[in-house]
Amino acid sequence: MSFNALGWKIHDHLQRNRPKMYQYLKSQGLLEKHVRDLQQQADETLTTLEHQGLAPHEAMEMIRDLIYPPTEEDMPILGEERRR
Repeated sequence: MSFNALGWKIHDHLQRNRPKMYQYLKSQGLLEKHVRDLQQQADETLTTLEHQGLAPHEAMEMIRDLIYPPTEEDMPILGEERRR
């Protein structure tokens, strides 16, 4: 797998916090593509936000939900309301 540092953070987050999703993507041969796609989208968004004047840590905060989806306990199906 060829990820940058952000890609590995995305990969590791999925493995730890969304293990069912991780295993499904892996079993379908889609894990690497999913992580690379998110990595690319995140990198492009970070660059755009930084060009708009945000500091790197501010830009990272803006995309946190994109790259770090909630745990399966908090949101079993992505897009639903979080459990309380």
